[in-house]
Amino acid sequence: MIRECNASDLETLEAYLKEEVYGKVILSLIEKNGFEQAAQSVYGDFEEGVCKGVYLCIYKNLLLYCKENQVDIDFLEQIVSMQVPEVVAGRPDNVNVISWLLTDYRQGKGAAQPGSDFHIRFRGEKATCHAGTSGSGGAAAGVRRGMQRSS
Repeated sequence: MIRECNASDLETLEAYLKEEVYGKVILSLIEKNGFEQAAQSVYGDFEEGVCKGVYLCIYKNLLLYCKENQVDIDFLEQIVSMQVPEVVAGRPDNVNVISWLLTDYRQGKGAAQPGSDFHIRFRGEKATCHAGTSGSGGAAAGVRRGMQRSS
């Protein structure tokens, strides 16, 4: 069952997100912005208290992380129907699941951490992709629509 997360979910989310760079990006945003920020919403897919996936909406961007690629298509359709994201980012297999909903998007890769690919889909002709490390040690990466790609 997918539901909006709150501070009581932090420990479960940390355990789920800390293993791969894709999860660490989401975790760093949660640690930086918390659960009460108006521009950020965090949704978790929980089954019997176990996290199966995390969806983070921040501004007009959607970050996905589902370890076993069990992305909830119905939930993604709801998210896209409420507000079409400028950027969808995450594991390549997760982002590919949403591809059929986002036919006007183009695909690219951004380096979220040396030796790893952060898969992105974005609208528009140009984008900026940047990566770094948050103060908590988690990776941070993002893509912005409408700007030149930087290195």
